[in-house]
This record gives sequence, C-alpha cells and structure tokens, in this order.
Amino acid sequence: MAMIKCPECGQEISDESKVCIHCGYNFRKPQKKKKWILIVGIIIIFIAIAMAIGMKTINTNQGYYDDNKWGTTKDEIKEKIW
Repeated sequence: MAMIKCPECGQEISDESKVCIHCGYNFRKPQKKKKWILIVGIIIIFIAIAMAIGMKTINTNQGYYDDNKWGTTKDEIKEKIW
C-alpha cells in the first residue's frame, strides 16, 4: 500500500482511499462524460425509433395514384378522386 499526498490538504493517505480522511476530498469524482454519452445514446435511439415509425406510416398511406398502370389517363384518375 503506497502513500500519496492529498491535493487539497497535502496530508499523506493511502492510494486506495476514495476520500481524504483529513479533509474529505473526493478522489473518485463522478464521470460526467459517461453520463453525456448515455444521454446522447438515448436521444439517438429515440430519433431512430421515431423515424422508423414515420417511414412505416408514410409507406402504408394510400394515395390517389395507387393501383394505376401505365397508360392511365388524367380523366380516369380524376374520376377515382372525385
């Protein structure tokens, strides 16, 4: 077990300590980077799911020109619409 100096108070403490026993300095600060990666990942997954649902909805909507073949005239399409 090695001894290190606390950057806050300068006292020697064990290198395995999580906090300084003299001043309470926390050596293991919370990792904010991992938190941001998690938040960005959740947002990306949410956007991907929303896009997938949107694409499925767009592709399943029936339009005015469904079931028309080459050679269909404008008048035939107007009759279907009106």
